[in-house]
Amino acid sequence: MALVKLRGEEQFSNPVRLRMFLKLSLLILQNCLQRNIPPCEDFMALREKSRKFMDEKDPRWRWGELMANIALLREDMKVGDEGVLERLREMEREWREVGRIMCDLDGEGVILASVDDDEPVHCGSIRLRTGLRVVRGYLDEILHDCEGRMVARERDSCLDTQAQAMLDFAKGV
Repeated sequence: MALVKLRGEEQFSNPVRLRMFLKLSLLILQNCLQRNIPPCEDFMALREKSRKFMDEKDPRWRWGELMANIALLREDMKVGDEGVLERLREMEREWREVGRIMCDLDGEGVILASVDDDEPVHCGSIRLRTGLRVVRGYLDEILHDCEGRMVARERDSCLDTQAQAMLDFAKGV
């Protein structure tokens, strides 16, 4: 990461270095998700600088964006769950779209998009499919956590109402 930072923005104009950065950034994001930590600000700033050199339709770039968004959402949920379901729905749509582009989920195993000099990329690899399943698991985990919080709030609200009814009854006795 330090080396990427030292090379500066000019590294992104070289296609080989740009692909290396993309690969490195995907590995960093996977590690952030595995360890349940947010990506550091320096890393996110580098991704933002590289954005203008990337093809934002490239499924690998979109995959990285999705992983970054999941990591950031998990961090935001530590503070509160305002707007989580809407963000989660958007990530779900992006997961489906990126998965559709990256490989045929019905078992054909061919990427429908082309990258780098219009070269079709075939990817029926177990690694990619595992990656899709793992990210799906992270999305499901967030949804489950969110549902648990909503149920707990509802339960607490019911308990508060019942407690207040008991207090009101006790005052009347």
